[in-house]
Amino acid sequence: MRLAPFYPYVAERPFILLAFSAAFLLGITATVLVFGKRAPYLAVGWFWYLGMLVPVIGLVQVGIQSMADRYTYLPLVGIFIAAVWGAADLARRWRAARVPGLVFVGLLLLVCLGLTHRQVSRWRSSETLFRHTLEVTRNNPVAHHCLGCSLVEQGKIEEAEQHFAEAVRLQPSNFEARNNLGLALVIRGRVSEAIEQYEAVLNAHPRFAKTHYNLGRALELEGELDPAITHYERAVQLESNYTAARRSLAIALEKTGQIQPAIQHFAELLRVRPEDADARFDFSNLLAKAGSLQEAIGQIELYLQARPDDPEAYERLGLFWAQQGRGLEAGRAFAEALRLRPNARAHYNLALALRGRGDLSGAITEIRRAIELKADWQPALAELSRLLAMRR
Repeated sequence: MRLAPFYPYVAERPFILLAFSAAFLLGITATVLVFGKRAPYLAVGWFWYLGMLVPVIGLVQVGIQSMADRYTYLPLVGIFIAAVWGAADLARRWRAARVPGLVFVGLLLLVCLGLTHRQVSRWRSSETLFRHTLEVTRNNPVAHHCLGCSLVEQGKIEEAEQHFAEAVRLQPSNFEARNNLGLALVIRGRVSEAIEQYEAVLNAHPRFAKTHYNLGRALELEGELDPAITHYERAVQLESNYTAARRSLAIALEKTGQIQPAIQHFAELLRVRPEDADARFDFSNLLAKAGSLQEAIGQIELYLQARPDDPEAYERLGLFWAQQGRGLEAGRAFAEALRLRPNARAHYNLALALRGRGDLSGAITEIRRAIELKADWQPALAELSRLLAMRR
């Protein structure tokens, strides 16, 4: 069965096909009119079918599809009316045909069941559906685009790029496909080509926030932070709740030393999306950089409520406490980080916290554990020498 979820619009069809279709419709209509008095169900069914088709046959083009299978749902009720009443009429007139008729209907249902099973299998996934669509249609940019999106989700970026490029070739105005082509090019490391695609989208659709964001990311990868910030800002202006763009904007502002604007954007992001734990972690680091240690501690503690098993967050919390001179709290945080994931850095930080509290023996023990895990780590070796000298 050559069914598809989308049939591309065809502007011109062969005259012979149009003539044959018109003759076919007129022929059936004439037949129905001739036999309509003896079999009124034929007229009811046929004119139901024609009447229901009128709004969807393209007298006024709607959308970019040429037709859709769903457009036949109501019209086919008329065909079934004619078929069912016609079968009943035949069964009354020729009783001997009842058993063969039932056998025929049973076989027909079995065939329909097999065809249905085969068609349903093509809807197993987006990939199988749109591969089939490309097999049964031609010049279908929507199917190429949808297949490309499915392939990206599976990590098949090279093949996805080919389908996005074909969608753009068939329909240059398809800015979603062009935007996704840019994404595929970025993933494959062809950033300059991606930038060209994004700029082409924005030339035609300057208010497309997603492409402003993607162009900002591409420019940032190229080391062009100021233009990237401009596009991040434009994305946020167009969609104030675009949290991914706002986060990228805050991080880019931080990189350029614009700490206060970055803080404002992180605060706004978390107001809109307080469950964004990754943004909260970044925000805590930014606050610490700005010297707002108490606020940084508050943010990292909120982060740990969402992700209590993150050793890096406990290390970060320990460092914040240590900067405030609160060695006891810092030691507890570093100890928890070590419980979750033993590593040289956490041992080292715990050693510093213990030294600050005057526990030289504990500090020496921890710094030796750090060296066991990372024997050539110069800061740990230097700290061990310092601790041993202090104990003498």
